[in-house]
Parts: sequence; structure tokens; C-alpha cells
Amino acid sequence: IGDAVMAFWNAPLPDPAHAARALACAQAMQVDMVALRTQWQGTPFADVRLRIGLHTGEAAVGHLGSHERFTYTAVGDAVNTAARLEGANKAFGTGILLSGATRDALPAESADNARLLWLDAVVLAGRSAGIDVYTFSDDGAMVAISQALHGYLQAGAWALALQSCADWQAHARAQAPQWLAHAEQLHRRVQASGVSSPFSARALDKS
Repeated sequence: IGDAVMAFWNAPLPDPAHAARALACAQAMQVDMVALRTQWQGTPFADVRLRIGLHTGEAAVGHLGSHERFTYTAVGDAVNTAARLEGANKAFGTGILLSGATRDALPAESADNARLLWLDAVVLAGRSAGIDVYTFSDDGAMVAISQALHGYLQAGAWALALQSCADWQAHARAQAPQWLAHAEQLHRRVQASGVSSPFSARALDKS
């Protein structure tokens, strides 16, 4: 699709592992992208980056189109959301961004759950409701902090949420400086939240 590729699972035949397969595909694509950048050193393509958005939901799947353009594809809100997530990587500096719906579709025992860093609740372009977004991280301590923060925000436990924000900032300063600005932004938003003004999703534009 122009400069993009769309892939989908669980059609035409049911695939109970569709979320895990999509996630594995995204990871494999990024591994291959690293290898390609190595091959492209010294060329204009050496800094090419790949952004991937993953979402799980219902879609209309089948042979669609006209005599001039006829193809087997998927259309619908779930497809549009995945496309918006791909673009939203730019706001977070990530290569893979997946929705809470995809995370929820993973098997409970999946090892990937321990590597999913909760980033934020966001309102994507063209949407009115926020969705949770995650990315991959091999930093187990930061993943644990982020998931604890998410839980406290859902429960309205503001003091504990603020402590989690402080923990994230301290960890970022020591181990993951690329996440410090993000942690500080979350801290400011949590500080502005409370019983009368709950934590609100961050609005993202089309870029």
C-alpha cells in the first residue's frame, strides 16, 4: 500500500494464535531491518527506520474492489486503527506500537507479556476514545514500573501512581535516558489528575 505493507491473521481460517503470530512477525521484521541497515552502510538508506502498528479487532475480510482493482483484503475500523498506530510510533520514538486489544488477545502465559512496556493512553487521529498502547522492552524493571503505573491509574490510586512515575524517572536517569522525557511528561499529567479530574488520554495528530 504505497510505502507500507498490511498483513492480517485469523482469516480466511480461524487462528487462535493470531495475536502472537502478528507480534512475532513484527519482531522478525525489525530484526531483519537491523541487518539491512548494516548492509546499507555508506548508502542513503543506512538510516532507514521501520515503524509497525498492531491492533486486534473485527474487520470485513474478502475479495473487494472493482474490475479494475480487485483483491483479497481487510477493511474496517480495526485496520484504520492499526495504520494510526504505525504513525503514532513517531510520537514515542518506537519501532513497534501495539494496542491494549492486541495485548489482551495474547495467551495469558505468553512470555511476551513480560516484555510489553505500557506507554500511555492515547486518542488517535479520527477517534474520540483513548486506547492503551505498548511497545517492546527488554528492561524488565521498567516494564514492571510501567505496568504498575497503569494499574494504579486505572484504580485511581494517585499517590501510588505518582510514586511509580518517580520510580520510572529514577530508573530512566540511571538506565534508560531515552525514556526520561516521556516519564517526566507522564509525571506532570498524573500530578494534574485526581478524583475530580481523572487521568486523560493523550491526543495524537496524524503525524
